[in-house]
Amino acid sequence: MKNNYRISLFATGTWLFLFSIVLFAPDCPAADNSGAETIDEETIARYQAEAENGKVESLLNLVKKGISIIPFADKGKAESLFNLGKLFMEGKGVEKDYTEALKWFNLAAKKRYVPAWVELGTMYEEGLGVKKDETEAVRWYKKAADKKDAEGQNKLGLMYYNGRGVAKNDAEALKWIQKSAEQGYPAGQTNLGIFYVNGTGVKQDDKAALKWLSLGAGQGYPNGQAMMGWMYLNGRGVAKNSKEALKWFRLAAGQDYNWAKEQIKEHFNYDALDDDTPVTYEEHLKNHSLELLKSYTFDTVVSSGAGNRVVTPLAGKDKSESFTGMSVWEYDSRKETFVKHPYRFIHKSEYVFPVALSWDGTIMAYKDDKIDAVVLVNMDENSIIRTIKYDNIVHKIAISRDNRTLALYEEESQGDRYIPYLSAYSVTQGTQLARKAITEGVSVSRMFYSDNGSLIVGHYNKNDEGGSVSIYNDRLVESRIVLSYDKDKINSICGINFEGDLLLLSEIDTKYEEGQTKIFNINSGQLEENTYPFMSSVTFGPGNRFIEPSSGAEYILRNDKVLTLRFGDLDFRITKGWVYVSSAESWLCFIEDRIIVMKPATDKLIQAMAEVEEGREQLKIGFYEPGAARIRGAVALYPSADLINETGFYAELADEKAPLRYIGEILLALYEEILKDEKNIKEQAITNAVERLRDYGLFASAAGHADLAMQAAGRIRFLEGKYRQDAPWDRLMINAVALEGLYMAATQSLDSAYTHILNQGGLVKDDYKAVVNSIINYRARNYWSVLYSDRKRLAYLLKMDISKVPTVDARPVSHQPYPDLNGRIIEFSIKAPDRIMPEEKKEEVSPPKARILD
Repeated sequence: MKNNYRISLFATGTWLFLFSIVLFAPDCPAADNSGAETIDEETIARYQAEAENGKVESLLNLVKKGISIIPFADKGKAESLFNLGKLFMEGKGVEKDYTEALKWFNLAAKKRYVPAWVELGTMYEEGLGVKKDETEAVRWYKKAADKKDAEGQNKLGLMYYNGRGVAKNDAEALKWIQKSAEQGYPAGQTNLGIFYVNGTGVKQDDKAALKWLSLGAGQGYPNGQAMMGWMYLNGRGVAKNSKEALKWFRLAAGQDYNWAKEQIKEHFNYDALDDDTPVTYEEHLKNHSLELLKSYTFDTVVSSGAGNRVVTPLAGKDKSESFTGMSVWEYDSRKETFVKHPYRFIHKSEYVFPVALSWDGTIMAYKDDKIDAVVLVNMDENSIIRTIKYDNIVHKIAISRDNRTLALYEEESQGDRYIPYLSAYSVTQGTQLARKAITEGVSVSRMFYSDNGSLIVGHYNKNDEGGSVSIYNDRLVESRIVLSYDKDKINSICGINFEGDLLLLSEIDTKYEEGQTKIFNINSGQLEENTYPFMSSVTFGPGNRFIEPSSGAEYILRNDKVLTLRFGDLDFRITKGWVYVSSAESWLCFIEDRIIVMKPATDKLIQAMAEVEEGREQLKIGFYEPGAARIRGAVALYPSADLINETGFYAELADEKAPLRYIGEILLALYEEILKDEKNIKEQAITNAVERLRDYGLFASAAGHADLAMQAAGRIRFLEGKYRQDAPWDRLMINAVALEGLYMAATQSLDSAYTHILNQGGLVKDDYKAVVNSIINYRARNYWSVLYSDRKRLAYLLKMDISKVPTVDARPVSHQPYPDLNGRIIEFSIKAPDRIMPEEKKEEVSPPKARILD
């Protein structure tokens, strides 16, 4: 009967040793015998026979089985014994064991196997499996070196260089390292190169250094590769070449060589170690723990005209003000988002550097302070076109729409003075075409080219904040001053339209803290005044649409007027970068670590907003019936439009002296239009309907019809019963409570109004603040003035600090005809009190009488 033996044979891989023969050893865990293979006596006998011939696999298997292999050591080949020691030293196939490794190296060394002498030297030098003894290490290295072992020669040279185990001696170190290098040993070649770099034991010679370093690097030695990177980075023995330097550093870093990684981190852009696999914006930022850099300047995201390519400044995650680096992206229609463009900015920068993309996205220009040049890149071919050297400080870059001209805004240092200049260069030739000095103390806030080749420049005075806007021809001759300098006005450029023929400008009067928007036609030279509120910066899309970046509100230039298409609901405190991507027919917003997609306003919405604007203009000049009819037509066309679902819009109409009856009629028409399609009543539709009933009641109260405000509150409560499951009524009912408060204040007392609102839970519910926003809205708050009589109680009901509650003058009640909920016009026959007085002064008055007008 045969005896059975159990040993573990988990062959998970092989390890390749290149010495004088190739040996393969199974990578087998030594400790775990679960599920082990049963091996009979014949297999054991075969292992023993193979071990007698020095086969390292069989020796290792016998060791694992607990059978002594010492009897086979004398019969075994020195090389096999050495390789067995290597397995124990490196923990390949067995648990790492320096003591066991030392034993087998010693056995191989006794057979005068030179590589074993080198390993023994290493173990004594580092104290592995034996007490550290540098003198003994030198002895073993010397034995190997004398036998012309290249590794032994290199290590002996290093011992002389470092004065370890022997007196420091650079000449002796050089001698042995040179012998190693001349035998083609890569570590020796690299070290000899370093000796030439530093002039150690030899005259300093960068050319010789480069020769030996390239030999070591060419054999894949990581230190040699890293040193080649260092030579190219610093221009030692070769012209400076950052791209070549990065190539060598990346090769070394790919072998996990830490010094190479440190050099990349110190000198190159954050993404220098990334491969060329296309990755989306979101994936890339997640992999690197990045987000969009927080910025307080224009053009956070630099885009081509068609939006096909963009450049973003990035910061560490949750460190949005700490600049990390820049990256280039291009839109991928299949993935419907931006992916990393293969071009990488090479050098690390401590700050955001100027960059520009051509209108068609085929050319990029950026400032690289490491080489004192503006770099021009062919984005389609991912290649550098040329570099344009500069001696001054470059702040801004622009590329003409025909890709022929490059404009720079720079400052020349003259002692403690900085003289600003505009410069123009040929993109194709790199030659300077023109240069113009700007008034000292004036900087450039924005700069870009129009469609006709003119350079549009927004100037900014550093001393008093005044500004101007000018147009320059291709030779930088100022051809027109669009907005003249005025120390009391900040004049600036909001943006240039997609077609390149219209400028949107802003003008702020610093004395009165008021601003307005102006439109300038570049081709005709006509400047149109516009009463639209001030905007600081916008991003244009086709058809004269544009986005206000901070909120995401969308507008359009139409007939020299700015029309609001829809409001934005983004947090204005978070930095955002907008771009219109023509191929996607969408707005894309870069925000923090993600991209938001927004479809542009439809033609139907644009038509509705144009009707609203025209109707508003007619109301302002006294055409009340046709003006109101136009707005009601817009309501029927697009009842969900943001503008007409905003209290401030109606307050503005009232401030512009539109009779309140027409405002009431518009609101009733909108309410009915919203709820017209019974089959498609959604939460948002119900919310809009309720809030417009609130506005209807607000202006009814302002017209002296407090009873109609109460009826509007009753209609809201009716809607609750009808659509109980379709909307969050615990929040929406606040609108009814507010109107009931207005009614009580007008017909009973302020105290009863405040008490009623308090008993109903106040004017805020969770995150629903529509009523609060209406009450404190700078246009609408005067119409709520009765509730401001006691700001302390109002602040409590609004859940606001009293310091944040505005002060409002009491608004006289304007006794005007007003429609009831059925559309019938009601007019007062008896005059009601002019205003609600504070509680202690309120006079008792009889409820007003009213009559219905035919």
